[in-house]
Amino acid sequence: MKYLALILTLIIGISSMSRSSSAIGPTTDMLRASCNYDNLPSKHQKIAKTMCFSYLHGFLDHQKALKQKNMVKIFCLPRGGITLGTARSFFMRMVEANPNLKNISAGLTLSKVLEQYFPCK
Repeated sequence: MKYLALILTLIIGISSMSRSSSAIGPTTDMLRASCNYDNLPSKHQKIAKTMCFSYLHGFLDHQKALKQKNMVKIFCLPRGGITLGTARSFFMRMVEANPNLKNISAGLTLSKVLEQYFPCK
């Protein structure tokens, strides 16, 4: 039951942030909670995995759009891109190693992670 409460809190938090003019999206800790779906009871894993991969997919898709418009690049993914599982794995490693990141934007943390693994040359 506490996991269901956590997932609902994430959903409500993300939806309420999207209505705020100063919202920057979910925090690193919110994304970490949904991307940590392996450690949730099986009945909650599917929704948490969907939330995690949906965010990662949207983030990476946005980066592709920026690249196509020749806008500033923070990182340079390999030609074939990366899988969502790889992005999740790198993100989780960064968060576990740096718990001080938990209250900042998940997008900023993900950018920092991908910049470390895929710097532009």
